[in-house]
Amino acid sequence: MIRSILFIPVLLALMSSPLVAQWEVKHVDKGGPTIYDLHILQDGSGFAVGTGGFILRTEDFGESWTPVPGNINEDLFQIALLGVDTIVVRGENMEYDGTLHRSEDGGLTWEMVYSNEDNELYSLQFFNDSVGLASGSDVIIRTTDGGKNWSTVYNIPAMTNFKVGVIWVDVASDSVAYAGVIAWQSGLENLTRYLLKSVDHGLTWQEIKVLGNDCVHCNLFFYNELIGFTDWVLLQRTQDGGMTWDTTNNVGYVVDVSMPSPEKVYTVNHPVAYISLPDILTEFAICSSTDGGLTWQGEMTYGAHLETIQFLNDSVGFVAGDHSLIMKTEHCGGPIVGDYPWDLYTSLTDETGKPIGMTLYPNPARSVIHLRVDAPQPYWPEIEVHLFRPDGVVLFSTPFILANQTLDIPVSSFPSGIYFLRLTDPTGQVLSVKKVVIE
Repeated sequence: MIRSILFIPVLLALMSSPLVAQWEVKHVDKGGPTIYDLHILQDGSGFAVGTGGFILRTEDFGESWTPVPGNINEDLFQIALLGVDTIVVRGENMEYDGTLHRSEDGGLTWEMVYSNEDNELYSLQFFNDSVGLASGSDVIIRTTDGGKNWSTVYNIPAMTNFKVGVIWVDVASDSVAYAGVIAWQSGLENLTRYLLKSVDHGLTWQEIKVLGNDCVHCNLFFYNELIGFTDWVLLQRTQDGGMTWDTTNNVGYVVDVSMPSPEKVYTVNHPVAYISLPDILTEFAICSSTDGGLTWQGEMTYGAHLETIQFLNDSVGFVAGDHSLIMKTEHCGGPIVGDYPWDLYTSLTDETGKPIGMTLYPNPARSVIHLRVDAPQPYWPEIEVHLFRPDGVVLFSTPFILANQTLDIPVSSFPSGIYFLRLTDPTGQVLSVKKVVIE
């Protein structure tokens, strides 16, 4: 089973017409867990999994989602569907760094089929309903019975008496798989990165390529035996099975990839700085490519982090992430529409990390909107205020001195409808976005 590569297009423009390509919210819970992975079968059934054993199920191609009251209470990071009700998940709990669990009743009951208190797991992939691979700290493990039993097929060779490393695997065809390895000794000294290939369903592995020093991670996303990607500092593409790699113009740090065809590729991204500042930055991107991933459209925008993406075909796709957010497109992606939960992020922070309050009133408004920003110790003396339509056209822009605390925005000349107010810092970084209704 070839792993679908994930991602999708631009997102500062916001459109309200259901006839236009766009993303629509299908599930969200402001206090809900983060969804790390979802998978939907061609018959319309599927699952989403996340923190604390969180599981959602759909039977209608993601139009509606129902919680599954399973007996699993650990963070779930990846899911493999081996049938309508047979599921294998990759997780982690307080006792074990890496776990695999299996269910035969659609997630209601689970059996732990693999655990290791020392080795985390980073990837889970299946060739078919029987043969699969998982990898993580030091090892690649393999199953031939649908995930019931696992055995080690590769262990990072010792460079000295001390060894440690991480491995990501991805299935590229019915029998071929690749593995990206980062291994080191003595802290981060003597760091080595290399690419492994298997042509016998992951049973044996051969080193085929030493990877460059700019490879931060070796997470792999292969469409077939030749075409694939890895999320280095900048997204890299190969067209010859990993022997050579081209740098693309994809933005940010790629979290997941979906490739429904050789030409169309979609990704979800975090800011590069998110790797070191995960609790501060609230940005994401959905990017798209129509030339096989060489050039990309899309940019960072303010909102909930996305963690996963899946396209069923060239048109229908899904993204999911923080706050149990699941969005769907039926027209090759498009802008984020008016039902996006901008209210999840409505406050700024000053240089000490203290919250800066932001209020809009009245909302709905007829003649004027009063913007209030409570910033007793502002980091930026002045910010920019932009009022724009759902199609991204900016109708009003003005600088705002935070010491003044309030700003009146005239709106009587604008037609009734939904608009958005965006605040940016002096560098253009989006600080907050909030929906506005004009009557």
